Amino acid sequence: MAPLPYAALDLLLLVALLALLTLVARNFFLILPARWQPRGAVAEALRYAPLAALLAITVPEIVRDLPVGAAGATAAWADALTDPRLVSALVLGAVIRLARSALWGLVAGTASYLVRRSVQSSRRAPWRFSSARTSRPSIWRGWRRPCTASVAATPSAWP
Repeated sequence: MAPLPYAALDLLLLVALLALLTLVARNFFLILPARWQPRGAVAEALRYAPLAALLAITVPEIVRDLPVGAAGATAAWADALTDPRLVSALVLGAVIRLARSALWGLVAGTASYLVRRSVQSSRRAPWRFSSARTSRPSIWRGWRRPCTASVAATPSAWP
């Protein structure tokens, strides 16, 4: 791995500026004078901004592998309903709705994910390397996917 083209002082200055930018961005509405504070519909909409950001991050990950289209939909949906992410999201929503407690929803969703994940991983045989197919770790899944391309099979080509 090649050394970074930045000096230590440059990196320290960059981190400090990014920390300052984050501090200002997160506290922007706290440092504004009272007459410039958002009112009405804007203030009401800003109440839901953290939830919207959280959903924007998690929903695409949950629905990424859901089947699209009608061809083979029954088998694909049956397989999708065993996905630990989808099952835990459904459990989370149901517990929050029934118990009216986000804490218990998070506990139940996390527990169902961990249980479903352990059951799923115990059924899967451990990955074995062969000379024809190698694998590289995936940051999106807890298991490894095979890479068959000759360029991707060499460790030096990995990012």
